[in-house]
Amino acid sequence: MALADGTVYVPVVNLATDFTASTFSLRKPATGAGELDAIDAATGTVLWKADLDSPDYGGATVAGDLVFTSTFAGDVQAFDRGSGKQVWSWRAPGGINGFISVAGHILLVQQATGHPREDHGAFSNVRRILGALDGSPVAERAIPLAVDLIQHSGEVLILLRVVAPNACEPAAGIVASTREDRADLAVMVTHARTGPDRWLHGSVSTGLRPPTSW
Repeated sequence: MALADGTVYVPVVNLATDFTASTFSLRKPATGAGELDAIDAATGTVLWKADLDSPDYGGATVAGDLVFTSTFAGDVQAFDRGSGKQVWSWRAPGGINGFISVAGHILLVQQATGHPREDHGAFSNVRRILGALDGSPVAERAIPLAVDLIQHSGEVLILLRVVAPNACEPAAGIVASTREDRADLAVMVTHARTGPDRWLHGSVSTGLRPPTSW
């Protein structure tokens, strides 16, 4: 945000997230929309609002009678502080999620090396990800990886915990839940058991088989 002459300039990210008891959907940062709002600091009245086609992670920077902001799609825009009219724009060759700075007559813009809407390779078609847990700290190491994947390419993260006396039943439960929830990818961490420990407790990962269809 930026404050100048009693007016607060607020960048807004319109990117809703849905939560249930066991899942949440985290949309891609490049999706959604944004806006820049000018608000009277004394009364809370919205003086003007500029709608943006992409989320505004770039903050707001005031310079003279202009306020600058940027979008995740790479658009840098300048608005008249009084009227909210857009008076200038520039398209960066990459996405922007850093703040803009002004030094004299120079505008400093942080820009990513790639475009936010580019293909993400092997995971570009992954939309629903299932994270398999067993209640242990080792299994929970899969959560950061699953969250990272969902932020880059997915839309829905499903957390599953199967409690069973042997390894075969959790494996069957994971496969069944993957089919039922139409997950494109299952993420889990192996305990790396070997020898007698593996014979005694079994292995969930080896009990999994790639399904022929969903």
